[in-house]
Amino acid sequence: MSAHFTTETRGQLLASVRAGMGFKEACESIGLSVNTGKGWLSRGRQHPGTEYSAFADAVDQAREAAAAAEMTTAEFQSHVNTAVRRGSEQAMKLWVQLNNPEFHGPDALDALRARRQQRRSSFDELDNGDSIFDELLRRKRNGHE
Repeated sequence: MSAHFTTETRGQLLASVRAGMGFKEACESIGLSVNTGKGWLSRGRQHPGTEYSAFADAVDQAREAAAAAEMTTAEFQSHVNTAVRRGSEQAMKLWVQLNNPEFHGPDALDALRARRQQRRSSFDELDNGDSIFDELLRRKRNGHE
């Protein structure tokens, strides 16, 4: 994509920001260098009354509109998933809470103990005199794996 300050490029960038993307992600999504986009904002802040200034104001308005918009559950989950993949420990904790609500709150420790006991019971059922390793070998020989 061209790094020219065109109406089309600005419109695409503003639409992405209005939809809730961060400025960096919005630039990347349309193939615009983040440095170029930031340069446009910087010029707009330094030179009132120019097209760059109007663009900077429009970005601010788009950010406000995105912040005021109600977030859907799918959008929220997408943001959490993205943060998890980037390595955010806070997002990982939130992801675990959202996907395993039984492991949070005052009964969390009891829920963890119950799940651990349940898993142990499952292994004990396998281990009826034979080791789990023997059972896995037997399954592999019989084509179950």
